[in-house]
Amino acid sequence: MADKSRLIDPFVQEPIDHATLGATDFDWVTSDDTLETQRMTPDNLRYSRQAKITTVEALKRKFAIEHLGRIPEPDESIHIVTNARFDFWDWVPAILKMAEPRVASEFYGSTWILNRRNAVELLALHDEGKIRRIGFLTGIYFKRRESATFATLYEGLKSRGQRFKACLNHSKWFAMLLDDGTGLTVEGSANFTENGNIECFVYTNHRGLFDFHKRWADELLDAKD
Repeated sequence: MADKSRLIDPFVQEPIDHATLGATDFDWVTSDDTLETQRMTPDNLRYSRQAKITTVEALKRKFAIEHLGRIPEPDESIHIVTNARFDFWDWVPAILKMAEPRVASEFYGSTWILNRRNAVELLALHDEGKIRRIGFLTGIYFKRRESATFATLYEGLKSRGQRFKACLNHSKWFAMLLDDGTGLTVEGSANFTENGNIECFVYTNHRGLFDFHKRWADELLDAKD
């Protein structure tokens, strides 16, 4: 066993004095040392670097649009397998982009959990007029596990007069009714989070399917118990 009295401090290459190690007085501090200061950092001190994130997000949206290709024809369903080049949430702005100048008069989203970036973008899409009415379902687990993101989503939707409910939900889908009456639904296996996995989706243009999801989602969104 090593002789502790001869252990060497790796920074100054001198033996460590264990007799004073952990002492509570600061007699060893010289008058030239300053351990405290009342100085504050300058006002508005910040460092902003968004380029990489913006580029990654732009690429994801580009990949999403390329992968989706087009809006399905009326009564058509397209089955899609994704390979982690973009996330499930990226479908929402991608479809809205392809649908321009149309906007979503109604949007229903359902996920077990989601991340803050997607919650903030959902609110931004509403503020920009690209999504007019929102009904959003999550799992109760999301409310308990991601309390900060939950607060951002819930308070943001409530302040805008939109609807939210946490329930025993594990379904992943969204449905939007465009302002020309087109009902689009995407049902899948991924949450509205970053995702590095292979996922499957069904992308459908059918007003009846939109109405189907709208009906059962409304029952939960309007529940008082």
